[in-house]
Amino acid sequence: MALLVAVLPVAIGELVAGRAGGEGVDFAVFWVAGRLALTGDARGIYDWPWFLEFAATHLHLDLSPGLVWRNPPHFLFVAIPISVLAIEWSWAIWNFATLGSLLWIVWKVVPSGRQALVVALSPASILCALLGQNGFLTAVLATLAVLWLDRRPTGSGLCIALLTYKPHFGVVLPVLLLFSRRYRTFLAACVGSVALVGLSAAAFGPDSWVAFAQSLTRGAADLSGDRSGGADFYFYHSVHAAVVLFGGGSALAWTLHLTVAIAATVIAARFWVRSAGADGDLRAVATFAAMMLATPYVFAYDQVLVAVAASFIARTAARTGGWLKGELLLTAVAWLLPVLAFFGPALFAGPLAWIILLGLVLRRDAATRHSER
Repeated sequence: MALLVAVLPVAIGELVAGRAGGEGVDFAVFWVAGRLALTGDARGIYDWPWFLEFAATHLHLDLSPGLVWRNPPHFLFVAIPISVLAIEWSWAIWNFATLGSLLWIVWKVVPSGRQALVVALSPASILCALLGQNGFLTAVLATLAVLWLDRRPTGSGLCIALLTYKPHFGVVLPVLLLFSRRYRTFLAACVGSVALVGLSAAAFGPDSWVAFAQSLTRGAADLSGDRSGGADFYFYHSVHAAVVLFGGGSALAWTLHLTVAIAATVIAARFWVRSAGADGDLRAVATFAAMMLATPYVFAYDQVLVAVAASFIARTAARTGGWLKGELLLTAVAWLLPVLAFFGPALFAGPLAWIILLGLVLRRDAATRHSER
């Protein structure tokens, strides 16, 4: 909590400085993309020099080279409506809608105002709101996908389809669906994804998808650390980036990253093949961890899911007679780790938070099984 108190002045300073909702934050990318798409030039969104020139010439926004559009064309269905108003109002409405939706879901999971505050005041949430990023939306879709897995399999699949607006977070989900024989959810995810591609191609032209595919090579360049893709390498909060930060070579970084990703996916798969019941909350946390540890393309604001995972662990503790020894402390440490993003490159923060949470999941599962004997 002391670290949170320390970072709040920084967050407030960002707001006072006028960076929230202005040209210095990521939300400007969504807003500019929506405005550019309204001109009928959806393909031009992936022409990054033209994108920056359009923002400067027509919208009077001087964006940094790293603030460019990287999402698939169907995310324009979201970007266009939020670009209609002035950027300050759009930023406020965007945060209110996405954070509000997430807090409502958390309230349904754990009907406690305290848990809602745990999510709303988490360091990752503060960062996401300041930047106007899409971490809240990602958390909403991922949480609903897991919550509805058994009760509403089609709805779960459609949430996974919508999550393709950031396709790198869905890498492990098809594997888990097939491994656990959830074919109805898998089919819904496939049909939904194809529908989104078709609708966006019809609305913005097939060339928009060609341009998106071409932009992926520039995004991949970021992961090599050469910055030719437009973003600084230290923005990535992944095992791969952390190893490179500490001086490891590319081969070692990818080896360790893939090892951790596979291990996390295997752990998640254990819970997917079992019935929900008391395991449902642990399954959710393990799934979130596998999603975040599998991709090398993850940022600090994506760690909003850490706070959601903490809420699931809290619900498990409440249902099973209280916290295990040290469990509350370690959950709080994982919740706080994203705060380091406010003070410079701490690429280990995100992966470490998820590794801690995975450890808590395994420990809680072992304790539950032991008590049932």
